[in-house]
Amino acid sequence: MEIDRVAEILINLGTDGRGRRGAGYRATSAIVLTGAHVVHGALSARVRFEADQPGVLSADETGVLEVPEIDRAANRYAS
Repeated sequence: MEIDRVAEILINLGTDGRGRRGAGYRATSAIVLTGAHVVHGALSARVRFEADQPGVLSADETGVLEVPEIDRAANRYAS
């Protein structure tokens, strides 16, 4: 595992500020793999690498492919 590929995924669940966090792993320059339960029901998501570090990188999610049968999802993000 390469630590710089580990992602924090910030999920927006509603306009009232509800949300959750999850983790993922960068598979390509624009795809993060995560659990389907992390992104299910999200209105939007933000992906961060090296969260809370001086070199933090973040991007908005631009699409999600969920496969709930195996609890997997792939997030596409703007790089």
